[in-house]
Amino acid sequence: MSFKSIMKGARSNIKRAGSCIKNVGSRIKSASSSIKKTGVSLKSAKAHIKNADYRLGEVWLSEKKLKSSFYKVRSELRDMGLLSDGSKLDNVKIIRETFSYDGLGGMFGGVYGFYHFDDQNIHIPTIRTAPLDPRYPVRYMVDILRHEFGHALSDKYPYFFNDEVFVGAFGNVCGAYKVAKDGDEKNYVSDYARTNTAEDFAETFLLYMKHRGKLPKEFSRRKAIRIKWETVATICKDIAKLKK
Repeated sequence: MSFKSIMKGARSNIKRAGSCIKNVGSRIKSASSSIKKTGVSLKSAKAHIKNADYRLGEVWLSEKKLKSSFYKVRSELRDMGLLSDGSKLDNVKIIRETFSYDGLGGMFGGVYGFYHFDDQNIHIPTIRTAPLDPRYPVRYMVDILRHEFGHALSDKYPYFFNDEVFVGAFGNVCGAYKVAKDGDEKNYVSDYARTNTAEDFAETFLLYMKHRGKLPKEFSRRKAIRIKWETVATICKDIAKLKK
């Protein structure tokens, strides 16, 4: 075999080896991508399981969990000057119900809780199907109570919610059940806040309490939310100055 033939064969083998290495590299890359995708899927699956487990655990509300959440929120309200012994929101109590009707899908226990304007108390069902309903977000009891106390605040001090500042930020409370327009999600702190003016305020108040008055960074560049946040802050400070 001539030297020329040997070199030609060597070059061919090197080329073939390079092609094999490239193919192996491609397979490794593909395998890594599959592993990465599988990892994301497993992570997502674990999140869904955790979410489902939490939702299932929230169907039956224990007295211990409700009491601890209620005392925590009352303490926060006291720190904000919105609750004091025998005045302001101190008289708002928790009324336990076995079930409550949501009025949406004919489902009993279909709400986490609600503020009753007739008896001026917060009603919380013991057995709730809301945690199992995808229409409702997963919520902790403290946040539910913060939201409902927002309704209690607007009910007790209606004159703060009818002035030009409030209407300019949230809209007219008299038209509370006017549904928000599509495409304006950036103007609300949550999907539920888009339901109507009353829920918009209650949801914003919830976050205002939760974050101790500090606007979360995710909303800092949203002008409409900044205005609402400042309005909530003003209302809370003005009510805190009152004796009753």
